[in-house]
Amino acid sequence: MLNRFKTALYNVVGSFDPGDGTLGGLGPGVTNTLPSAAGVVRTGVSNNTIKEKSLRFPYTRPHFLQLGSEDEVQVTADHSIRPIICPRDISRLPWKSGYAETINAGKSKRNEDQAIVHVGLLTRPIRTGVLNSKTSAAFKEKKSNDKSELVINGYGSAEQLHTEVQEHTVVLSPQVSALSASPATELKEDYNHSTSSLKNDSSSKGPARIVLEQSNTIHHPLEDKPSQSSKLSSSQPSTVKQPLASSVSLPYYLFGVFDGHAGWGAAVAAANQLHHIIHEKLCDVIDILIHDPYEDTSSKIQAPLWAPEKEVTVETAVIGALENAFWQMDQVIGEDKLKYELLGGCTACVAVFIHGKLFIANAGDSRGVISINGQAHPMSFDFTPETETQRIRKLGATHPELLGGEFTHLDFIRRPLRRDLGKRVLYRDHYMSGWAYKTLTQDDLKYPLVCGEGKRSRVLATIGVTRGFGDHDLKAQCSSVPIKPFLTPEPEVRIFDLASAELTDGDVLILATDGLWDITSNEKAVSVVAKSLLHFPAQEHDKYKYRYTSAAQDLVMGSRGKLRERNWRTSNDKHATIDDISVFVIPLKPYKDEYQDWTSKQEANVGDNLKSSTRSINTAEIKCDASDLKVNVVALDKNSVEEGRPFPSIIPNTSESVNHEKVVLEFKPQEDYFKDEVNQEAQAERKLDAT
Repeated sequence: MLNRFKTALYNVVGSFDPGDGTLGGLGPGVTNTLPSAAGVVRTGVSNNTIKEKSLRFPYTRPHFLQLGSEDEVQVTADHSIRPIICPRDISRLPWKSGYAETINAGKSKRNEDQAIVHVGLLTRPIRTGVLNSKTSAAFKEKKSNDKSELVINGYGSAEQLHTEVQEHTVVLSPQVSALSASPATELKEDYNHSTSSLKNDSSSKGPARIVLEQSNTIHHPLEDKPSQSSKLSSSQPSTVKQPLASSVSLPYYLFGVFDGHAGWGAAVAAANQLHHIIHEKLCDVIDILIHDPYEDTSSKIQAPLWAPEKEVTVETAVIGALENAFWQMDQVIGEDKLKYELLGGCTACVAVFIHGKLFIANAGDSRGVISINGQAHPMSFDFTPETETQRIRKLGATHPELLGGEFTHLDFIRRPLRRDLGKRVLYRDHYMSGWAYKTLTQDDLKYPLVCGEGKRSRVLATIGVTRGFGDHDLKAQCSSVPIKPFLTPEPEVRIFDLASAELTDGDVLILATDGLWDITSNEKAVSVVAKSLLHFPAQEHDKYKYRYTSAAQDLVMGSRGKLRERNWRTSNDKHATIDDISVFVIPLKPYKDEYQDWTSKQEANVGDNLKSSTRSINTAEIKCDASDLKVNVVALDKNSVEEGRPFPSIIPNTSESVNHEKVVLEFKPQEDYFKDEVNQEAQAERKLDAT
């Protein structure tokens, strides 16, 4: 009878610290201090093995509160007063966002809530070189004519390499500074030379190279190395310059609240590590988040019709990063439990502002609510044993070994008793939303997998949450059945497009742990914030910056209430929460303005790069057009020299004769320059002999 009374009491108010306050309490949803079966180790009871382990992360309050000493932390942990704590310096929070917290009424020695604020920057190097449309088309045509074009994993076949060696290319290089051309500016002749003839190009009468005065290098954006043919056919050293590179940085903002239970270890671990893991996962998809405007997508291989390529958007990339980070965070906590003293678990609710959108990832019963024009827009869904009954019972039905033979996945209209054996009772299975009759058997008398309603619902009669981090070693009360298989770190991610919304300074995101929502509804919270903001008009600049902090304080005050006759009561004389409370009030418009400024700057930068690239392209087109002319002239000169005919004159009788004459002289074969020098030296010797 006494044990039944304890079970009922702890299911309502939760258990208190087991003596060692440094381990933290078990929380309102965990009942692990009951007498256990022989050989069963409870999570909340310390033993010699746990005492020998060290802490990886010591207990602290959120870093932006700037509580530098243990004495200051102890002041915040007064269960009789329950002081409301706010940041000393609100400038440490983005956009002067509001934050307030208070400790519980005594269920645990420590405040098991944690919060985090992180400002991150994603940087991606991009290429700024733009390929000329004419040279790009020529390059693609050149590549398409190559029979051995197919490349597997970036490596070509031996036949392909042999073909590249046989290519005879004419490299355009400036007279002032030697710059090797890219494949886009290679001019391929109508015939191929063998490797031996290619080596002798420098000594042949035909020109192997043509000198071109050029100030800019045209380089294909996808080329990282000079072609094999350029290396082999070059008779003089040449250097291939990489395309000009710059970088684009995308800022993002992260806010998170973590509600610990059965100890503060998991909440502190998540507050110290989750934002780093999220940053790492965002970096993994940075090529999707930050688009390279100069990236060449023309070589994209089309998938077969029966396996079309799936579209990956920015939204799905961010969602995947958050989901991946939550799972990895849970794995890290599980591994750390083997090495460090890390007790309990925690729920998590994280808000990420990125790419003009707000992403809310929730795993547990914390909540995010947007207030726009005084209207509440829920951005998360509470995950409790009652709301996730079907998922948990389905898992128990498909894997009965997880129940240890002590629980049943069936749900009955009322708790069946032994005297009901053989009678028809109403029940439902995991695949049913309605009710049906069955004849009660002995197996149906087992304890239900999910019991209770609302905040009193429990999984395996032990824990009141179904999603979050930790709880890897938590056992069901009075048994050795592990609870972790029924808990999941999988978050639900919801998106709100801030860039397209009409926002004002009064539109905010309320992000808080369940200590607030147990007492305050979504609509009530939005009303409290709106009323609080009215007390800080924009004309009063000195007070205006504290408006969101004051709103957070009012929310905490409303759910905490006041101590009256040894009970915490709300303003309307109802029971107040005895749980920890942590609340963010985050304005939405400042981020939208920042994102619009960032977008404008990026568009301006791209426009400037395109303009400069266009000027380079126009210049390059003139050079390339001239090169076509020069190649023809050289070929004509070659034929004239071979046939013994005099060098033809192509200078027309126009005002541009001088310019054309320069062009002709500039593109005379190398041997003609040498002949002129020999003739000049011979004439000088004759004059000396004559004198």
